[in-house]
Amino acid sequence: MAEKKKKKDPWHKDSIEDTIESRKNDQRNLLNVIQAMDSQLQFEVTNILKTHSGEGIADWSLIDRESKKYNQKIADLVRDKIDDVYSIDSQLHPLAGVIKRAGLEKNYFNERLVNGLYFKHVDALKRNIGAKDYMGAMKSLHKDNLEKVAKQTIEHLVADVDPETHGEGVIDYIHGKLKFDKARVNPDLMRYNAQDLLRSHIAGDLTKDVIHRQYKANKKKKE
Repeated sequence: MAEKKKKKDPWHKDSIEDTIESRKNDQRNLLNVIQAMDSQLQFEVTNILKTHSGEGIADWSLIDRESKKYNQKIADLVRDKIDDVYSIDSQLHPLAGVIKRAGLEKNYFNERLVNGLYFKHVDALKRNIGAKDYMGAMKSLHKDNLEKVAKQTIEHLVADVDPETHGEGVIDYIHGKLKFDKARVNPDLMRYNAQDLLRSHIAGDLTKDVIHRQYKANKKKKE
């Protein structure tokens, strides 16, 4: 019974590899969907401006607050379209099929990021309506947001690692990967920093030399 319980723990030493791969896959799926949504918004906004320009080409001055051609109703259409594109819960979501195929509705990061951090991106997109170069503003916001989400997903990926419960297993896992010299490190310090160890390993920043330097035997943990 105890063995069965251990296998359900995502950070049990025998499950670490599978958990990392599963959550990295969730991260890739999330970032792919976000990029698709960002591209969709650019397409939809361009289409709105093309439809209302009367010339068959997108007229960005229609949502440039400094332009004489600025049109508040069209700006409101763009604002509404942002909600349409980024509302994952909406049945009318233009990328609902993509999200379903990616398994995003069951994604480990969904509640933590899409329903948390990500709303700030939507708010920024709305606040920038009226900017002189809204397409440029969108692209810049998309890039910054993607970088933030990528960073946050790495943080959240190991957020449920408990040093007391999982620390020893994490050390064994890292030792199996990097073959560091256990005589040269402080195991208590490594256990205490189990999350940081895994985070650095996943990011590709952890090496045998880094471990020997950062967790050397005479180094004590900060209380």
